[in-house]
Amino acid sequence: MQVRTKNQHTYKFYEDDFIVKEDSIYGSGRNIFKPGSWDEDFTGSIPLKDIESFKFDRFDTGNTVGVIAFIAIGVGIIAFSIASGLSNL
Repeated sequence: MQVRTKNQHTYKFYEDDFIVKEDSIYGSGRNIFKPGSWDEDFTGSIPLKDIESFKFDRFDTGNTVGVIAFIAIGVGIIAFSIASGLSNL
């Protein structure tokens, strides 16, 4: 899976070496820089709120539906938290 962040960084996670947990994607892969420069190893997490786009090299219906559902639930929880916080003012 390839992830592009809002600050234009691109990460390519190794196949089957990433997991979506709570509000982030955890795993290992490569931090892909501009063409002609060196890529570097990456192990860590990326918050879902910082992600601009996803790209899957191989289509896996289960993973795709799972990631989309997780993002939708996360956005819903954040929206609910904000709405609850505003109503307490």
